[in-house]
Amino acid sequence: MNINNNGDEFYNLVNCPYLFIGLDRDGTLVPYTLTPDLSHVDAEILEILKILVSTKNTTVAIISARGLNKLKEDFPIDNIVLGGSCGLEIAHKGNDVFVHPLAKSFRLVLSQILPQFLQFCQPYNLAIIEDHGLTACLHTKLIKDQLVLKSIKDKINNLKTQYSNLKVNELATSYEFYPNLDWSKGMAYRQILNELQLDTAKILPVFIGDSIADESAYDVVNNLKGLSIKVIHRETASKAKFLVDNESEVKKFLDKLAKLRHAKHGQWLV
Repeated sequence: MNINNNGDEFYNLVNCPYLFIGLDRDGTLVPYTLTPDLSHVDAEILEILKILVSTKNTTVAIISARGLNKLKEDFPIDNIVLGGSCGLEIAHKGNDVFVHPLAKSFRLVLSQILPQFLQFCQPYNLAIIEDHGLTACLHTKLIKDQLVLKSIKDKINNLKTQYSNLKVNELATSYEFYPNLDWSKGMAYRQILNELQLDTAKILPVFIGDSIADESAYDVVNNLKGLSIKVIHRETASKAKFLVDNESEVKKFLDKLAKLRHAKHGQWLV
C-alpha cells in the first residue's frame, strides 16, 4: 500500500504525541548515481528535514552505510541524529554519542585490507573504493568484464578466509566490508532510541529505506507498531508495510508531513 494514499496513517503521523522517524540515505532520500561522488543531498530535502527536526515532539535520524563524517557534511542540521556505518557510530547535536566498542578494533583490519584492494584494483580503474572509517565499500558498477568481476569476487573470498573478523555483504554492484559482529540497522535504530531515552510506548516510530540492509529496521518498527516504508526500486519481498515508488515520492511524503506536523505542534523551544 502506498503511504501517500493512506489518509488514516497520515493523520496518525501528524497527530501522534511523539514521532521518531529514521531514514536511509542512498536510494531513499537521494537517488543512486553512477559513482558515489556524484551523489548529493539536494537543498529541498535539507529544508524539509530542517522543518521536521525543528518541530516539537519530533526526532529525525539518518541511518546510512555512509561514514559519519560524510553524513555530517551532507546534513548540517542542528539536532538531527546521524548514524554512520549503519549506526556503528552515532552523533547527535554535533557530538559523537556512541561508537560500537568492538567496531573500533576493525579499523586496523581495514587499514590492512584496503591497500590490498587499491593495489589489486589499480589495473581495473573502474573499481571504486570508499573508506567510511569503520566500514568500507567496493563499487563494481562500472565494470562490465565478467572475468574481472570474477577475479574481484575470488579476491574477496580469499580475504574472508584470512580475516575471521571480516563480514562482507555482496550487493548487486558493490561489496560492503563490515566488522563480523552482531549488528544491523535495526539494532542501530534501537540504540538511538536508548541514547535519546525515548519511551517506545509513547512514540510512533517510522523507518524509510530501500535495500535488504533496511529490513532489520522494518522489523523493529513493526514490532513497535510503527510504520515501515520501502522505496520499491525493484520488486522484492519485504517486511515493510507501506511502499513508495521512488525518492521523489519520499520527498513528497516528508514535505507534506513536515508542514502539517509543524503547523500542529509548533517549534521546539530553544
